[in-house]
Amino acid sequence: MDIDLKFDSGNVGDERKQNVQIKSNSMQEFFWKVKPDTENPAAKLTFGARSKADKNLADIVTLQIPVKNFGFERKLSYAAEGPKTFDVKLAPDSHREKSQITLSLSPAITGSLPSAMKYLINYPYGCTEQTTSTIVPAIIAKLNPDLYGDALKDKNTDDILQKGVKRLESQQQSDGGWTWWGRDNSNPFVSAYVLEYLLLAQKSGTKVNAYILNQAKSYLLLDKYYDSSQEKKFSNEEIISKNYGLALLGQTSTNKLLPVFPGLTPDLLSLLVMSNYLNGDTNPQTNGLNALILMAREQGNALFWEAGTKINFGSRDASTALAIRAILLTNGDRELAAKGARFLTRNRQSDYWSNTFATAQVLRALTEFAKSTEEQTPAYSYAVTIDGKQIAGGTVSDPKQSIKDINIPAENIKSSGSKIAVTKNGSGQIYSTLTVNELRTDKNSKAENNGLTVKREYVNEKNPQFGLGVGDTALVKITVGGLKTEENYAVIQDELPSGMIPINESFENEQYGNMSFNSNQVTEREITENGIILSLYQIPAGEKTYTYRARVVSEGTFLTPPGVASLMYAPEISGSSNVQKINIAKKAERAPEVGIIGQKQILAAAVILIVLTVVIFMVIIRVIRKKQTPPQTPNDN
Repeated sequence: MDIDLKFDSGNVGDERKQNVQIKSNSMQEFFWKVKPDTENPAAKLTFGARSKADKNLADIVTLQIPVKNFGFERKLSYAAEGPKTFDVKLAPDSHREKSQITLSLSPAITGSLPSAMKYLINYPYGCTEQTTSTIVPAIIAKLNPDLYGDALKDKNTDDILQKGVKRLESQQQSDGGWTWWGRDNSNPFVSAYVLEYLLLAQKSGTKVNAYILNQAKSYLLLDKYYDSSQEKKFSNEEIISKNYGLALLGQTSTNKLLPVFPGLTPDLLSLLVMSNYLNGDTNPQTNGLNALILMAREQGNALFWEAGTKINFGSRDASTALAIRAILLTNGDRELAAKGARFLTRNRQSDYWSNTFATAQVLRALTEFAKSTEEQTPAYSYAVTIDGKQIAGGTVSDPKQSIKDINIPAENIKSSGSKIAVTKNGSGQIYSTLTVNELRTDKNSKAENNGLTVKREYVNEKNPQFGLGVGDTALVKITVGGLKTEENYAVIQDELPSGMIPINESFENEQYGNMSFNSNQVTEREITENGIILSLYQIPAGEKTYTYRARVVSEGTFLTPPGVASLMYAPEISGSSNVQKINIAKKAERAPEVGIIGQKQILAAAVILIVLTVVIFMVIIRVIRKKQTPPQTPNDN
């Protein structure tokens, strides 16, 4: 028979194999060298086999695959209140046609939130807090259709909520509580957070298992817990979270009014204020509201509250948002809430706030603030310019008016950088969010260090002295360093070259004798289409290497995008590896030892050089001393 392979998006070397003979009940493998040359999201590989003796005996199989040019995304966002000029400069290697720049404008504070809502919904990681935070935008949008009618129109919010609630139900511990990754003892702070949004999801129309809620109630009613078989009491901070969760469940008869414990952080004090109020204490002196107000810090005509602890995902943004909610719930001074909202809108540096938890809290706080007060009725015209040339404009007369997003072609940005200005003429407020999505294409991109260093290597698991060949298992080693002190909560996101696929070790047929590498550091492994996401509960100071496995499936030379590491709750602390070129052979071959020999030679040469330097130094010292020694007086005898 004749066998051939056709490819509609590239070239196939020796595409036809003629006069192939295959015996009955046997099998043969055939290989072709394929070189893609056209980008195509639905490229087709067509395999054909035709009998030489009978033209009616033939078969064709078509396989559809995406063919993409090399590239990796980098995203930046900027937010502002009032007239603003954004300085935008794209990287020299940015693909101008595929990079996107979007400017969103709104006359109301809630109109600036959809980009943050989409950020949370699209967040790729899945610890308990992040799973909860992911469903917050969908809940808020469903409960406030008048404010967010079109904000998530391209998202299936019902599906998002159903999947999120199901995942949270599966993450519940046997005692009824939740923890960060389900590995340690249940955590009252995390448990109260999950419970709050399960209740709100239920209020929005999503079905929540009553048994899950009852189990959570039982956990929150516990007076003690066990840690390593030792009975322990909850701390004051944990009692506050438990009390807040019970208050949300309406357990006023069994719940207690709490005093303002000394040393509380603002986020926990806010929870204490809200739980005391829900339990019937409306006195700001005794329910903690006055103490919370005294903790506020001024920043011009804005206010903020300091961050809580790292273990509770603390940040100024989260504390300020929780304080706003406490003030609004207890009918406190609206002006204080307004100053807090002003801080949050001004200090947003991206399409999110400090982290996922803070972003969820801010979305909730600003939504409640918008519902509790009406912003000034706008009456103004606005204009958007690039380097002085107007590209958009309009008039605004209603605080609920929707302004269509302005898509700015990346080709309009000068190589030296451009200024995108938002101006207005008239009364009322304008909020803006500029999002820049760059597709970087530099095949020689260097590693980047923003507080973290990232190095990556691929090792043949069976024999590290060999290179990689088709059928091998590659051990992907990612070394992260740069921290001076241990930090909580980090994430590593890595993509494989096209010649490899990630191994999902949760499948029984993929488990190994030494299955989990670094299992005490990696708390979750999420297999993606092209790689993996590793979530870390802690990341130590110094350097640490994390590993995962990949199967080698294709021969060739491939490029791999940078691996990226960051702290989850301080994403500005991050780093990425360099772009790498990976050679995969049909069969693994012993790696050349030139590099190893060279290293030994360099080491030997260094030792010899040090010895020679010491000898020469000693000779010089001896000569100098000899010259400095005064001549002896001749002996008269």
